[in-house]
Amino acid sequence: MTSIVECSDALASTQHPETDPAWITPICLTPLPEIPRPVSQRRDAGLEKATSPGQQSLEMRQPPHLGQSIGITAIVPVYNERNAISATIEELQETLRGLSVRFEIIIVDDGSTDGTSSVLNDYEGRPDVRILRNDRNRGYGYSIKRAVSIAEFETIIITDAD
Repeated sequence: MTSIVECSDALASTQHPETDPAWITPICLTPLPEIPRPVSQRRDAGLEKATSPGQQSLEMRQPPHLGQSIGITAIVPVYNERNAISATIEELQETLRGLSVRFEIIIVDDGSTDGTSSVLNDYEGRPDVRILRNDRNRGYGYSIKRAVSIAEFETIIITDAD
């Protein structure tokens, strides 16, 4: 199961975050519940059932290094990020290529109304970029969970488009 951890500890500040530029909020991610996946997309899709005469079905798993993809999934939820999304995708691609690992970038358009969707059309069909589109604005958490549910790789990073 993919584990993501989240925490939020605002650093000590007597000012409001919108008026004090020194306000910093470090963010980590909290464990998300396992999201059911279609069998074809589940990490345990390689699970084999073996039966012996007179015995119940036994589950046999391949060792992780044989059945699991090693690499990085980058998730970018976006809402009205027409002016920033291209630079974000290009920078992510450059950074991940420099790591010499397999990777995918999943962009989730959360019902943008500013033309973000048309910018994302330029990335359709690229082998390392997957575009998901929510039918309406469903929120940051929904978009992340949706992307995590189809992530190919066990290691997941989440970044904003701006």
